[in-house]
Amino acid sequence: MVRGEIAELLAYDYIKAFYKEKLNENLMLRTWTKEEVSYDNFPKNPRFGGLIDIAIQAPQKYRAVVEVKSKNEKHLAKIEQTKGNPEEYLQGLFLGKMSSVDKCIMCYVFFTNNQEDIIKDIMSIPTQMETRALAKEIIKRQNWAYKDFTFRPFKYMVEDYHVESNMEKASDIIEKFKAKHIIWEKDLKQDEINYLKGLAGVEVNDNPF
Repeated sequence: MVRGEIAELLAYDYIKAFYKEKLNENLMLRTWTKEEVSYDNFPKNPRFGGLIDIAIQAPQKYRAVVEVKSKNEKHLAKIEQTKGNPEEYLQGLFLGKMSSVDKCIMCYVFFTNNQEDIIKDIMSIPTQMETRALAKEIIKRQNWAYKDFTFRPFKYMVEDYHVESNMEKASDIIEKFKAKHIIWEKDLKQDEINYLKGLAGVEVNDNPF
């Protein structure tokens, strides 16, 4: 959790620097604390909600939602190959649709084992600090900057992923569950079915043929 907060703080600086250095553009960014918006940037929407990591507000042509994900460096090659995990960039696309922007930027931040060990050591000491405040303190204490980390950004266009129809499908599944307390197997992916069966102690055959 703290690693994720650190990643968001570093990504904020990285994005501003990236657009300035590559495109000579000064971005206007916006973030919200979880407490500030009660974990929901869309309180007026009766069906959907979510929390935006970073919003690119201006210039107009760069308006986008930025979804930040922190990873250990061992996942770098896989993320580069797949250009992000579908479960993660679909979340960003959903927030983009909700925000009425046409794109989402997935910003992956990779931590070395040593950086993760430093965070774990600090976290082992009890503290009353709020998570975001602790993340800022760790960055300050370690004198970390975005250039000390590896970043991989990927851009996705909302219109390319049928986001609205997927949102309607998800809403329909939730409403059916609320009414009957049942989620049909046909509405789940195979790995989700295997995971649930594993929790229930059911033997799962993973052979592909």
